[in-house]
Amino acid sequence: MNIRIKNKDHKQLAVLVYVKAIAAEIEERVSNKYLARIEHLVAANNELMYELEQCELEKIGNVSIPYSVADL
Repeated sequence: MNIRIKNKDHKQLAVLVYVKAIAAEIEERVSNKYLARIEHLVAANNELMYELEQCELEKIGNVSIPYSVADL
């Protein structure tokens, strides 16, 4: 009878270890997926910020002078 109990305990322990390993694997996959997505979004945001800065610099560099001031 003791052998059956030990085998049953070992089976339960094996199932718990397996479930924990699967949960860790799923968590790692999801984490990697979201980290890759976040990195992609940050890169896109940086690119858009660069474009915005370039547009602002062009706007500042091409300041138009009103005709009334230019004629003086």
